[in-house]
Amino acid sequence: MATEHCGQEAETGRLSPTVGAFWRRMGRRLGAAGLDNGLLDARLICGFVLGLDATGLVRVDGQAIGSQQQHECLDLLARRLNGEPVARLLGKKEFMGLDFRLSEHVLVPRPETELLVERGIRICGDMCEDRARRTRSPVRFVELGVGSGCIGISLLVNVPHAMGVGVDISAGALEMARINAADHGVLERLDLRAGDWWGPVGETGFDLILSNPPYIARAAIDGLSREVREHDPLLALDGGGDGLCAYRKIIDGAGERLNGQGVLLLEIGFDQGAAVSRLCRDAGFGDVRVVRDLSGQDRMVEARDHGG
Repeated sequence: MATEHCGQEAETGRLSPTVGAFWRRMGRRLGAAGLDNGLLDARLICGFVLGLDATGLVRVDGQAIGSQQQHECLDLLARRLNGEPVARLLGKKEFMGLDFRLSEHVLVPRPETELLVERGIRICGDMCEDRARRTRSPVRFVELGVGSGCIGISLLVNVPHAMGVGVDISAGALEMARINAADHGVLERLDLRAGDWWGPVGETGFDLILSNPPYIARAAIDGLSREVREHDPLLALDGGGDGLCAYRKIIDGAGERLNGQGVLLLEIGFDQGAAVSRLCRDAGFGDVRVVRDLSGQDRMVEARDHGG
């Protein structure tokens, strides 16, 4: 097996594989095990161990890789073969062009969630331009279920005059969000609060409410991929019996906390557009639309014009 061959090289020192040959061999082993993106994962693992980005890895492609570095790569390879996501091996994930640190308390950021953030940035940006003409007050948003902070922090980085509140019931998630906010220089503009959904949010008049809540129906969790089922926190996945439990709680308190022009943005599962839209309309939102992602699947609900 490829891993055994690599391991023998690392132990005996009789062979000195080049960096490029070593990570490509790892990639082939991942591919043979049926894992997608095996070569990319192997390159990321090797770059992480060597402390090099993609460009740096190219520069040392023909150089020998040391025995200790081989061992470190092989340890991570074994974990990847055991189903651990590569982002968790590296302890970070890129999202919206920013690196976010991870722990076992938070979801790995998904590319599809960037749709929610991009829409939030546009909404806040337009509001900031309008405020600049009238007042100097900042745009204010609240994110429910902040996790790693990737949504709210990305918004703050891209909208310098915004202020945010981030809520999570998990102390571990809040600590991770605090670390990431400090990394990206926005901690002073992000008020992190511990609690269950609207519990710690007493104020009103928000311009924007965002959330990527747990939306997997409980019975479907066992059918998720191993990477998600075994390594993402259950608290961030379990949406109750029908997957809509968190949406009910969020939508029920959203209208009274938005200002007259405020917007509610919710990431949804591919089959939840109609159900979440109905919850919004039943709660008094007059303008509700479902936004699809690039693959044509329902991905987000945007709601405005709350009658209450």
